[in-house]
Amino acid sequence: MPTTFDPVADHIQRAQAELEALTRQLYAGRIDLDEFINAGAGVIKDMRLSAATYARGGVENMGSVEFGRVGGNFGDELRHWYQFGLDIQEGRVSEAQAIARADQYGKAGQSAYWSEYGRLETRPEWNTLPRLNNAPGDGGTQCHGNCNCTVTTEDDGLHWNVNAGESCAGCLALAAGGPYRPGDM
Repeated sequence: MPTTFDPVADHIQRAQAELEALTRQLYAGRIDLDEFINAGAGVIKDMRLSAATYARGGVENMGSVEFGRVGGNFGDELRHWYQFGLDIQEGRVSEAQAIARADQYGKAGQSAYWSEYGRLETRPEWNTLPRLNNAPGDGGTQCHGNCNCTVTTEDDGLHWNVNAGESCAGCLALAAGGPYRPGDM
């Protein structure tokens, strides 16, 4: 029976809605750039940490290494979020473009989840399977995670699933190449 991560998907959707609302507020002049950056950073941090913690099976299974990995990834993302705010302030992106980009920041929970899950799972029967080196939403495919792909855990390994919406050639190749074993995500 496949295992999916619907609770993480729900959390990602909430994060996307919050980031979209912040973007609209910035464009409407209801918040300033600092409020946008700080509030958005909080949403992204909470979403990434929640996704990683869920993958690990709870906060009791998160140690300093795991928290450090999530924090390091968040630091990189925070620099991009800050630049994104500057791009908005300088008028380099339209409101519609900014909302689409904000949604991509919300999707980052997918890669946080699968990155931690991949490090956790060590089933010997999966050792002969190819490794899955990307996670949906991690930006490692041509679509840069701007797709609706998911990964499920099944008895024979991980399966990359192409869902309704756009998918790039990289996503289609990953879907065709499974099942995979985790470990290098």
